[in-house]
Amino acid sequence: MKVYCKTAVISRTVFLLLITILFSCNNKAKLVDVDPSFSRYIDAYTSGVISKKNTLRIQLASDVSTTHTINEEVKDKLFDFSPAVDGKAYWVDARTIEFKPVNDLKPDQLYEINFKLGKVVKVPSKFNDFKFNVQVVKPFFEVNEYGLRRITKPA
Repeated sequence: MKVYCKTAVISRTVFLLLITILFSCNNKAKLVDVDPSFSRYIDAYTSGVISKKNTLRIQLASDVSTTHTINEEVKDKLFDFSPAVDGKAYWVDARTIEFKPVNDLKPDQLYEINFKLGKVVKVPSKFNDFKFNVQVVKPFFEVNEYGLRRITKPA
């Protein structure tokens, strides 16, 4: 009788441990629900499915009052990525900022991006961080090379 109880307790413990490990390892990125109220400050942004070589752009609704030079690297860290992406941000014009990744983005990866809007434009605190997603396209073709073959006619 004692052997049966110990076995049941051990199997329950192992089962609970496996369930805990399974759910704790689920760090999959989730789609961000963008608040439409940000349209007062942001006219357009890169979204949807993009190429692995894409840059990411944010076009603001109005000109930025701070001085900046076109195509000069932005010193402040304005973009946070999950998973992490190395790169630099540049002003394209008075309203548009672009993030250029150092390396290609990972194919079939969903990225969550946090743009620090509050560092660029004076906004109420609830608009300091603009979060959105991009999905890198998954390659879906295959190239096979069979070489040249001679076709003979039946006699």
